[in-house]
Amino acid sequence: MELTLRPVQKSDADFFVKELNKSKYYSQYLSTPYPYTKKDANSWINKCLKQYIKKKPTSYSYIITIDDLPVGAISFNVIDYKNNNAELGYWLSKKHQGKGIMLNAIKMICYIAFKQLKLKRVYARTSTKNKPSQTALLKSGFKLEGKLIKDYKLHNKYNDSLIFGLVN
Repeated sequence: MELTLRPVQKSDADFFVKELNKSKYYSQYLSTPYPYTKKDANSWINKCLKQYIKKKPTSYSYIITIDDLPVGAISFNVIDYKNNNAELGYWLSKKHQGKGIMLNAIKMICYIAFKQLKLKRVYARTSTKNKPSQTALLKSGFKLEGKLIKDYKLHNKYNDSLIFGLVN
């Protein structure tokens, strides 16, 4: 089983549509629409492709693959060059969760953050209810930094989140 991170490609649209429509599971944590359409996927992919050609992209997304098949995505949702930090976001197909895949993908993207981008800090926010995400971050070396009250609005409801950080 070979885990890799690769840039997003136009051909990934079908994977996103298929996976993100399997259940409403993802919509409890992600701000992606449900149902997720090909237009939604292409819009997100086009945003990614525009970032790839910038000298200093403000976000950067990767597809997580196992043996060259897409199983999820991991991104620097925000890259702040002035303060040398980035916000991490990710999701993994339901059938691949609980196998250490995300743990390794997080370690790989943090290597990119610290060694290639020369950032000093990577942080991630998770729903207070998303225990698997919290576990992956902690096992990857992140530290819980605090709780953010009414941090984000999802499905017309304000939600609390936990913020985790990793410093180089």
